[in-house]
Amino acid sequence: MKRLVVIACLLLSVAEGRACNVPVFRYALERWRADAPEVIIFHRGSFSDAQQNLVEQAKENALFESGELRYELVERDVEGDLEPDLQQRWLEINDQVDLPCALVQHRKRGITYWRGGLADFAAGRSLDSPVLNDVVKQTVAGASAVWLVMNGSDSQQAAAAKVALREKLDELEQEILLPEGIGEPGSELYSNVPMKVAFAVVEFDADDPQEKFLAKFLNGFAPDAVADGASLVVPVFGRGRALEVFSSEQIEPQLIAEVTTFLCGACSCTVKEINPGFDLPLMIDWDRVLFERTAPADLVSTVAEASDVSEPEYVAIPSGRTKTKSAGPSAPNDAVGEAASAASHVRVVAAFDSAVPTDPRLPRMMFVAVLGLAAFVLVGERFSRK
Repeated sequence: MKRLVVIACLLLSVAEGRACNVPVFRYALERWRADAPEVIIFHRGSFSDAQQNLVEQAKENALFESGELRYELVERDVEGDLEPDLQQRWLEINDQVDLPCALVQHRKRGITYWRGGLADFAAGRSLDSPVLNDVVKQTVAGASAVWLVMNGSDSQQAAAAKVALREKLDELEQEILLPEGIGEPGSELYSNVPMKVAFAVVEFDADDPQEKFLAKFLNGFAPDAVADGASLVVPVFGRGRALEVFSSEQIEPQLIAEVTTFLCGACSCTVKEINPGFDLPLMIDWDRVLFERTAPADLVSTVAEASDVSEPEYVAIPSGRTKTKSAGPSAPNDAVGEAASAASHVRVVAAFDSAVPTDPRLPRMMFVAVLGLAAFVLVGERFSRK
């Protein structure tokens, strides 16, 4: 009996720990730290005095005023022993750049954000993007997600995609309800960012001279679609987390609804690394923006505990609630999966396929069920003794 009670208590504590009612978009904003890009400075031999000054300038800029890491700086002599992945990177760019040069990347995911001269990087001209600055402003103003649209050469297709996007988002803003229980223990909010269901659309032209870095970066995800004149659409949430890169041909009401429902549903999978998406290189001191100085102590400890999970467990992310019933039964998630798979967009499909509704009362129901089982066993033991 004691053993069963202990198991019941453990199940309750684990279940309650998972019962987070904070929406995915807000959980990501306050609790998921943005990935700091890695900056590789490739050089040959010793630096000149002028080059060394640029390196020192880059080192000084590697930290925000709050002490948080803006980027990780690594220096590598191309005539020395390079790690296999950096050796591959160098072979890819060695005929396109002059040394010393800087390569900005997400090393774990193998994503290259920018490459160019060391002087350009040290002067802050590498990842400058007015559009991404607008994404940050919209997010801090309370946008649940910002839909980033890079207009392609096919103006008619771009216009059709944006009309479909805006119409469906306006509809969803009125239909979707946030999960119940926000603000309760385990579902606290830590910043003053307005809590609401709101979506923004930020667009730019692929040939905008101020967005060369961003256009080239996004183009790498769907070069064939861009070559055919298609626009690219990227839902962004949290601290610049891009859920996926879609072509304008994929933008239709069903897909838009699936994405927004996922982002507005309660966040049950709290480990960032096993959620879909990738970070855009915003290089923003998010803690300072959200919390004025640094993150609250209890939030820091919560994030640290989540980061210490050695064997992350995949748990279902429930869908959001709607204010009105739909006119008919919604299409199964497989329909979204087939459309995305056709364009090799598989990361987001995994999240949609696992998004199944769950009862928010489940943790306590589990506890009652286990206690009931314990009582049944105890009564059975007493009758057997008689």
